[in-house]
Formats: sequence, C-alpha cells, structure tokens
Amino acid sequence: MTKPTITYGHGFLDDCNKLTGLTYGDWTETDTGALLSSAVSVDDYFVLTRTAGVAEAFLSYPDEGGANNLNLSPSIYTKIYWRFKTSSSNLKAKIMLIDSGGHGQTVLPETSSTLFTVGSATINFGDADLLDHIRLYANALASATGTVTYDFVLVCKSIFTFPNTEFGTEFTPPPRYADIEIPTRITDVTQNLGSPSATWTASCNLDIGRLGTTLGTCTGDDWKRPQGVDAVYQTDFMKGEVFVDISHNSLTEPFQWLNTGKQQFKATLRTPRFPERSDTHSLDLTFKEYSRSNKDNESYLERFG
Repeated sequence: MTKPTITYGHGFLDDCNKLTGLTYGDWTETDTGALLSSAVSVDDYFVLTRTAGVAEAFLSYPDEGGANNLNLSPSIYTKIYWRFKTSSSNLKAKIMLIDSGGHGQTVLPETSSTLFTVGSATINFGDADLLDHIRLYANALASATGTVTYDFVLVCKSIFTFPNTEFGTEFTPPPRYADIEIPTRITDVTQNLGSPSATWTASCNLDIGRLGTTLGTCTGDDWKRPQGVDAVYQTDFMKGEVFVDISHNSLTEPFQWLNTGKQQFKATLRTPRFPERSDTHSLDLTFKEYSRSNKDNESYLERFG
C-alpha cells in the first residue's frame, strides 16, 4: 500500500470562498471578448463560467496590474496542490504560476474532469525568482460553453511521508442516526441526521525509521525533516516533529491535504500523542475531515478522492 502523506507549512491557501477583499487584493478576471464570468458557490468553490470562444481566460491573484505580489520563495515553498472539475470534456482547467521575472510555469496543463480531481506539482523557478501570481484558467473549445470549478489552491513547504503505520490505521466515514423512542411502539423510529466528518487514525512506531549504519548508507531518520538525507542535514529536533509543527500552526492553517494511501481529503489534525513505554516510542494521530460546505454537493468518490 502507498504510504500516507500530509502537507505542512502553508505559504498560500485559498479555499475558493471569496473573490474580493483578500490580503493582497482581489482575484482579477483576464480574458478577451468578455468570455469569462466568475462567482463563489456554496461558500466553497470558485465557479468560472465560459461563453463560446477559443481565447484563454483566467482569474489571477494578486492582480498582475497591481502593486502586490505573493513573494514566495520556491526554495522554501516547494509544492502546490489544487482540486477542480469541469462541466464537460469541452471545458478545460489550467493552472499557471508567474514568477518575479514574469515567466510562467504551467503546473496543470489543460485538463478536463467531470468529477472533482486533485493534483499537485513541484514549483520550479530560478534561484532568484519568487512566486508572485497564480492563474486559474477556464478554457474551452471554440463552440463550447460551461463551467470550470476550483475547490482550493494550496502552496506549501512540502509533504511529509509517514515512514510507517506499524500499529494500524482506521478510516471511519459513519452516517448519523437518531433513534426516537415511542411509547407502546415495538422498535424505535429511525431518523437519518446526515453524516459527521470522517476520521482517520494512525498508530506509528517512531523507532522504525531509516537509520543507516554502513559506509555509504544514509544515516538520517525519516521521522525527521528533511526526509531522505543524512542526519547532519536534518533540521528537526525530535522524531515526528512535523505533527507538532502542524498542530502549532492550526490557527493560521485551516486544513492540510491528507492522503491515507487509499483515501484523500482536507483534514485537521486532532490529538497527536507521543506515548513512551520504557525504551519504545510511538505516535498516535487522529485526523478529521474538513469542509466549508455540505458534502452532499459531491459524490462519495469525489469526497474521498
């Protein structure tokens, strides 16, 4: 099974619930011939509506004609994540990053998906260039009309791969019911009350990492960051420190993107625990699904990736 991963260290997050009045201004429409209109749906999605035409059209943040830039160093903030869908195969999503030298990196080439789809990419700019602007496109074939919907855009430091979940994981997406007791009735009255947020728990062995002991073998421990390098280059003090980092920054980082290896969704970290028993060390984690809107707007396939 694919090992679980979690994002950490936000540089920029837009949960696509607000087009104006943001920290650096507004999302600005750019197109030829007024082909694009944009709106927020259910306090959770940008919906970009296209009329017929071949010209590209996009939202940009911050306004590329204004004085504000994101000024994010790709040597620190190395990853970008997004989630989108299109109303038909004739509508195309596309995401481009603009650096401080005015150059563009297309992290999502023109793509269609009628189900919400998650993507990610590594940000590749020159050492001296900063990430200044993000463009969300709504492109179309010449005669096509329809919508491109974006759920979120996240620029973060990196992702952390769990070295192990030796003591087990558990995914719980329960429905919610009320059982109403009625005098003289045999059986309760069952009423469906929707669904609580799903949870995912993991129990890990901190004593199993990637310690090398022979010449030429990496001596780092992958419970510390950066992963995959010798210990002398690692900056974390304790094993599992990334989860202390995520927990501490919960005030300013509303959610992380969690990929359990089988499911993936927005999640918040709850009750990280570091039990120690004699000379053994473990880590217990609980994540809870996050959403601004009613997930009834999506299918279960979309909801859990």
